[in-house]
Amino acid sequence: MITICRDVSYKTINNKQMKKIKYIIILSALLAGIAGCKDFADEIMQGNYPRPFSPTGMEANLENLDDVTITWNQVNNAETYVLELYQNDSLQFNGSNLVETLTDILPDDMPVHFKNLQKNVKYSVRVKAINADGTESKWINYYFLTKAKEVKITEWNFSEGNLLALTEVSPFAETMQVDGLTLHAASGKTMRVVANEVSAGDYNFTHYLDLQGGGSDKSVADADKNRCVSFEVTEPCIIKVYANGGGTGRTLEAYTSTEVIGTLVVPASKSDEPALMMVNWTGGKETVYVRSQGSGIYIYLIRVSIGEVYEPSSVSTLTKLAISEGAMTPSFSPDLLQYTITVPNSTAKVDFTPTLGHAKQTINSSLTAELTGDQTIYQIEVLAEDGISSSTYVFTIVKEPISSDATLKSLDITGGGTLTPDFSPDVTEYVFNVDTTVHEVMISGTSTHPYATVGGSGITYDNLKLGNNGPFTITVISEDKSNVKTYSVTVQRVAPVNPGGNAEWNFSDAPFGEVIEYSTETTIAGLTLIPSEKTIKITANNKSMDGYNFTYRLQFQGTGDPTKNAVKFAVTGACRITVYGMAGNSSATDRPLVISDGTTELFNEVILGDALQKKVYDYNGGAGNLFIYSGNSGINLYMIKVVY
Repeated sequence: MITICRDVSYKTINNKQMKKIKYIIILSALLAGIAGCKDFADEIMQGNYPRPFSPTGMEANLENLDDVTITWNQVNNAETYVLELYQNDSLQFNGSNLVETLTDILPDDMPVHFKNLQKNVKYSVRVKAINADGTESKWINYYFLTKAKEVKITEWNFSEGNLLALTEVSPFAETMQVDGLTLHAASGKTMRVVANEVSAGDYNFTHYLDLQGGGSDKSVADADKNRCVSFEVTEPCIIKVYANGGGTGRTLEAYTSTEVIGTLVVPASKSDEPALMMVNWTGGKETVYVRSQGSGIYIYLIRVSIGEVYEPSSVSTLTKLAISEGAMTPSFSPDLLQYTITVPNSTAKVDFTPTLGHAKQTINSSLTAELTGDQTIYQIEVLAEDGISSSTYVFTIVKEPISSDATLKSLDITGGGTLTPDFSPDVTEYVFNVDTTVHEVMISGTSTHPYATVGGSGITYDNLKLGNNGPFTITVISEDKSNVKTYSVTVQRVAPVNPGGNAEWNFSDAPFGEVIEYSTETTIAGLTLIPSEKTIKITANNKSMDGYNFTYRLQFQGTGDPTKNAVKFAVTGACRITVYGMAGNSSATDRPLVISDGTTELFNEVILGDALQKKVYDYNGGAGNLFIYSGNSGINLYMIKVVY
């Protein structure tokens, strides 16, 4: 109620005076209403007015020292908002300091987020509301201050201080701690600090830590770790390691007790600029280990920083890639994305085993390719840690036609002997000569077609006896199972031959002395047997002469010459040749024993068949090969002697 005080009298009030009193009463009522209005702003925000009211309750919340979220209370009749952000500004809103203007901010777009602002800088921000017809409210203002980043850094540099002093005890084989870094050496598994001048980043290094081999992985108990280094982290941080190596393809690895957190393929040489492995550790207190996955790697520096901003890796390539089946062409290279894989026709799938180029990469593909036809196109997509960069490897997997090839492309025998004849895929029978110092051999064969089946390969035969051993066989079955080929090797263990000394081949003694038939040219203890379509045989037969008790003989089964049905041996000059033999028929009287130098018959003398005979020939020629054979039909030899 408004009370108006006035003078009560009987005077008459004219119209002009009455009109003035009315104005006073109305003005008093308005003033009394304004003075008594509490929470007036709340009331008018709920109304519907032609012009929107300014937003209220504006706040700026810092999230990461330099990231801020701006919020305010929504205005009832506002359709959109406009926001302006100013740098180095204290509510002055100088146009030269304007950083960014955001228009058409919808209610669903709130709150507004700004990232990577400058640190330790004062910012001003203002917001106004706009209704559907474009009418604007007045600005509401706010300011805030970003914080300066506090960075805590721990470095272990092998070119400085106590780590550099390790050069005085290098190499060392005991685990030791230096300035909080544990160097896990062990007896027989040393580490060392070595001089080498090289630069990387902001560093000029003079020394490195040589791990001297692959280190223990996470499956090994802490007490048994070796050839690796470790250190403690207590909170989220960035771990940096500079390293290179002494060979191609060596991989540096950082890991905890439960997971690998970083990998890096280091440069191949210590003269190369060390590469940087950077790990974003987001966990809490933990022990971190650094090692080489295989051969030795050279570490120059390890750096742990708390408070720095981590930049996710953009590396999207793999380091290595192995396949379970077939042959990949070309050989895998990280930056090469197109490949052909050739597999056996019966292959149903190919498994891929990748080595990541960065521990935080993601492979968005299965690592098994199911083969449904003669040709399959398969892709492996690798996404980098930053979630943006990616690489897609494409593989054309081709099934080969089924092969009927059952040959060997190579035959390998250990023992240092001589294979006769030289290997050929089409020859299946061989003799391998070794001397008496050899007691075992291993025979291996590789098939011409990669998907043929090879049986009997890689077998070691020991306790070899004097003379012939075997034959030992290797069997090849073609991929389509239609062809089978067997290769046989007879191993002959004999005394070494002295080409400049006397020689004696007694067919009753080792390496002869057993029933055997030769269909291919074979050299035994320096005596080469040259058969034809008629084989040369060693058979049992007892004869005695000059104190020799013969039990075996060599049989020529027909007329010979230097190319067939003959034996060959080398002489170094003038010598006496003695031959014990007889005709192959007891009644034969016209079977000559011939000795030739390959072109000329030097000796030609008939031997009879009713008794064993001894023939002596004096050779006066030079060094060369001599041949003995029959000039007419079969004859038998029991022994050949050469005396200089």
